[in-house]
Amino acid sequence: MGDLELLGARGTDPVEYGCYPMAPWAGRVPHNIVTVDNTSYHLPASYNTWALHGTVLDAAWSVVRRWRDAVCLAVNVGPPWPWAGQVRLTWTLTESRLSSELTLTSSGEAFPARIGWHPWFRRRLARGGDLQWQAAAVALLERGP
Repeated sequence: MGDLELLGARGTDPVEYGCYPMAPWAGRVPHNIVTVDNTSYHLPASYNTWALHGTVLDAAWSVVRRWRDAVCLAVNVGPPWPWAGQVRLTWTLTESRLSSELTLTSSGEAFPARIGWHPWFRRRLARGGDLQWQAAAVALLERGP
């Protein structure tokens, strides 16, 4: 693929280009409020009037481990999210594909969460065949000690 650009853009705001993880929530939080056990937490607007796509989009990630063909990154979910947690992202590159694994874990009490990917792919490539993207969505909740 070399110089073939696969990712696209709608604008210059970070939520409008590239392919990025969304955590600890994906999408828009209704009314920017999360309510758990009759306690409401207000999340500030991060894009237009919405609390959009979590807290990790523009956060500084740390390299946890590097391999010859892979890298694992981590970031804390941080404020304004009222619970402590960490997101890990592992990229693995082969000759024919780029694979990724995205996980979110709590550093304390259980909390509601939704993670995901926000891709901005080009609709038309400059050359070659169609762009192929596969996302295996796995809904998994593990409860620790």
